[in-house]
Amino acid sequence: MLEKGYGQEYVLLKLPHGHILHDHIHSQYVEYKRDLYECTNCGRVLIETAQSNAFASFSPDKQPAGNLLSE
Repeated sequence: MLEKGYGQEYVLLKLPHGHILHDHIHSQYVEYKRDLYECTNCGRVLIETAQSNAFASFSPDKQPAGNLLSE
């Protein structure tokens, strides 16, 4: 595990294989996930970019666009 980049403290936890697999998959998910927000007033959509705390925004073609992300 040390060869794969895990720290000694993590190895010493002696986690079951399932927990280690979960941690690995979760770390990959967190690296690639993006947050998405929609303004309930104007319908503008904000999408998180690869840079932390940076967003690209898009305006709807028609006003009002409605709640695209609401239930």
